[in-house]
This record gives sequence, structure tokens and C-alpha cells, in this order.
Amino acid sequence: MSTFYYLILFTIIISILLVIYVVIYNKIQNQILKLKETESEIDETLRQKYDLIVKIIEIINDKELKKISELKEKDFSSFEFIRKLNEYETKASKIRNDNKKLLKNEELNNNFNEVNEINTKLTAQIRYYNDNTSIYNKLFVSFPSNIIAKISKLEERMYFDGKNLSDDIEKDFKL
Repeated sequence: MSTFYYLILFTIIISILLVIYVVIYNKIQNQILKLKETESEIDETLRQKYDLIVKIIEIINDKELKKISELKEKDFSSFEFIRKLNEYETKASKIRNDNKKLLKNEELNNNFNEVNEINTKLTAQIRYYNDNTSIYNKLFVSFPSNIIAKISKLEERMYFDGKNLSDDIEKDFKL
């Protein structure tokens, strides 16, 4: 009878451990899914911003800014792509502000307003992504989810700005 008792106890313990494993694994996978969905949304918003900035540049008709088409040929991270788009947006805005005729162009002003709306949307999406990255990374380093993450060969995620807070590089802040 005691062997049967130990077998039942062993089965119960294994079952409890499996349930805990599945619950934690699903929690980690849920965070990964949120991150991937947000990455997809950010990419779509960046495409919209790129298209609007291209329209703005066409209206402004500046030779230097027309090099924006080269951005699609290069392989940037989303963060680097935002930086480049922001550079073009800033230059186009300066040209518009220095030219009275362009300041009165309704289509140009509407496009800039749309870009501002997109920037607000991007800021919210990036904040949501970084918040979920924090949750994921906390799961990644917390017991017992860290064991499950290692078994599943998952890695810690970097925040949207490309910074790795776990590395030894202290001077990775960029403006």
C-alpha cells in the first residue's frame, strides 16, 4: 500500500508542476504576442509616416530631401528608421517655416498635421511596447519563470530605443 501511496503522491506533484509550467509558459507567450503585435503596429505606423513625409518632400521639392527614397534600400531597425524619418521631418519643417509660400500651402499643412497625429500614435505605441518589454523582462529574470524561459530558449528583450539595460555600456543614451 505504501508504494501505491508514493506513486499517487508523485503523480500529484508532477501534475502540479506541469500545471505551473503551462501557466507560466502561457504568461510568457502572452507577453511575446503583445510585443510582436505592437512591433507590427509600429511598423505600419512608420510606413504611414514615411509615405506622408515623401508627400511633404514632393510638395517642398527640395533636392537634398529627395534622398529619402534611399531609406527604403537600407536595412534599419525600427528605432533607427524613426530617427531618420524625424531628421527628414525636421528639415522639411524648417524649409516650410522659412518659406511664406509653403506656409500657406493647405495640402502641405494638412500633411504636417497628419504627421503630428502619427507622431502621437507612435509615442503611445512605443510606450506600450516598452511597458510590455518591462513585464516580459521581469518574467525573464524572476523565479520560476526564468527557468521556463531558459528551457524555452527565450532571450531578454531590448527596449524600443535599442538600449540594453543589462549590458555594461553606460553611455548608450542618444539624442
